Amino acid sequence: MKLHIMRAIHVLITVLFLSACIPPPPATPTVIGPTIEQQGIVSSPTETIIDTIEPTLEPTSPPIPPPIECKHPAVTQNVFSQLENVNGQFPFYGEPNDPNFLCQGVYDRFHTEPLSVRIEYKNVDTNYGFWGVATPDGYDALQFSQLCFWAYAENPNQAFRLKLRDTNDVEMGVVINLDEAGRWINICTPLSKFTEQGVSIGALINVNLGFEEPTGSAIIWADDFEFK
Repeated sequence: MKLHIMRAIHVLITVLFLSACIPPPPATPTVIGPTIEQQGIVSSPTETIIDTIEPTLEPTSPPIPPPIECKHPAVTQNVFSQLENVNGQFPFYGEPNDPNFLCQGVYDRFHTEPLSVRIEYKNVDTNYGFWGVATPDGYDALQFSQLCFWAYAENPNQAFRLKLRDTNDVEMGVVINLDEAGRWINICTPLSKFTEQGVSIGALINVNLGFEEPTGSAIIWADDFEFK
């Protein structure tokens, strides 16, 4: 009996000794928040940064100015600038009260900024219309050989007359027909076409575009007149 007790005590001492020699398992680290475990590695998630992208604003075009009367001083300045500083010059048109004739300085279509003259003529019986620049003191064009300008039409075969009038009230013209549409066309007419008809180009009192029954209805834009 005594021998069994001694053996039990010996086994208990051996177990306690071995337990003291084995190191405890490592403590599990405390992680605040969600964790990502991969191959035994514990890591905290990285902070996500979201950039706020400001929307790109498309540039806006300035509003188009409303049309102006064909007799406005800006018309000569921008459409026939060569005559702008001629003493007493002024733009004119008619007939202002004719519902079948409309003449305006417009900013939405031009050959050179900022405007051109738009003329809309509807032929009814013997009505007529005109637009031009007057030089009542007489303009000397003897040094030039031609009169040029740019014209535009939305439809082909828009016709009218280019006219010159001198201080003796002799007025003659040549027919201009815009046979092309959708683009600006440069038109140059020799001044000899007028002198042959008796116009004195050394004393001109106006240059004008005439719209009449023989040439028919027309809608045209005109810009950049110049003696050359």
